[in-house]
Amino acid sequence: MINKLKGKTEPLLFGMHLCPNGNKKLYITEGEIDCLTVSQIFDNKYPVVSIPNGVQGAVKAIKYNLEWINKFDEIVLVFDMDEPGRKAVEESAQLLPVGKAKIAVLPYKDPNEMLKKGLTKELENLLWRAREYRPDGIVYGGELWEEIKKPVQWGLPYPFPTLTKLTYGLKTPEYIILGAGTGIGKTTYFTAIEAHFIKNTDKKIGIIHLEQQIKTTCLYLMAQIAQKPLFKPDCEIKEKELEKYFNETLNNKRVFFYNAFGTRDFDTIKNIIRYLVIKQECKIVFLDHISAIASGIKAGTTDINQTMKNVSSEFASLTRELSFNLFAISHLRKSTTKSWENGAKPTLDDFEGSGDITKWADFVFAISRNKNAQGENKNISQLHCLKDRFTGEADGATISLLYNPKTCQLCETIKEGENEEYQDNEDI
Repeated sequence: MINKLKGKTEPLLFGMHLCPNGNKKLYITEGEIDCLTVSQIFDNKYPVVSIPNGVQGAVKAIKYNLEWINKFDEIVLVFDMDEPGRKAVEESAQLLPVGKAKIAVLPYKDPNEMLKKGLTKELENLLWRAREYRPDGIVYGGELWEEIKKPVQWGLPYPFPTLTKLTYGLKTPEYIILGAGTGIGKTTYFTAIEAHFIKNTDKKIGIIHLEQQIKTTCLYLMAQIAQKPLFKPDCEIKEKELEKYFNETLNNKRVFFYNAFGTRDFDTIKNIIRYLVIKQECKIVFLDHISAIASGIKAGTTDINQTMKNVSSEFASLTRELSFNLFAISHLRKSTTKSWENGAKPTLDDFEGSGDITKWADFVFAISRNKNAQGENKNISQLHCLKDRFTGEADGATISLLYNPKTCQLCETIKEGENEEYQDNEDI
């Protein structure tokens, strides 16, 4: 109903003139036919109105008539069950007094469709049982029992038994940051983790390497399965055998890449991650590396440290919103007191961009390695757990990893006196 007074258009609710003084219960529908349907269901015992000019005008109509609507003790919104109706009902419910608003959820598009199907009793019951509106995220404790009684599960095992033991495996959702100096072995570690989850799980994997050509990334992954350095020009392998490793690693409809070499824009990367998780159903995403985003921020236009803090915060929130796992690499700051090339152990404060980026992570790991060591020691790196938000048990732990350049395998190795308390892994 549109009332024109002195040249102004007022979005009055259809049927509101029939109950000017309020009542205990009010039903608000999306259209006039639904208004008449709901009124008929209740033998015209309760006030029923509808918004006057389509679902797009719902918020405006509710606002305009809010004083009259507030005369009722209970307000039940009965909008259509399509996307515009669901969006409008949430926006409209937020305008109503706390505790008064309820939302009816129907199995069909609208009340009139249920009436035509002969489901009058079912419709009446659903309207009576309309749920109280709560802002997103509000849950009553008593409703959580079905979730609480489920046994706490181990996460997916890592390729390193001690890491699985310390962290209880990869659990969803988790945001994990890995840091190291230049050339220490971050990408080698990342590739080992990627290949492990490709080979040993049925999860879909998203891979974003911002500073590596996509062919190189693929060859490094395939090398993990082939146990041969396929990325080296002197690696001899027949095409048929190469195709076999390609099919085993990549041609399985579970691995998705973003051909992102040179990309630095955060919004672009965030949208790509959303696409991988929502459209392609990836449950684990690898981002190498988060520091590239910092280098993409124009100097002088904003505070880089604060921006990187915000970037990390948004990534953490995204894992919760979409329920997936995100691994992200971070470079370390240049230091005048520590030599990353000689195996210096990093701390949380050494992460590039800002130490604040690690505050949002569930786990923070760092790799140290003495690049100048002799013999096999040159290929031994230390994986340090700098943060364990889950239990704290992994905080301060160090795991020795040995890289075999002939087989491209990164394996846990035991040096004298290391990790002895974590070696009993039979229960994993």
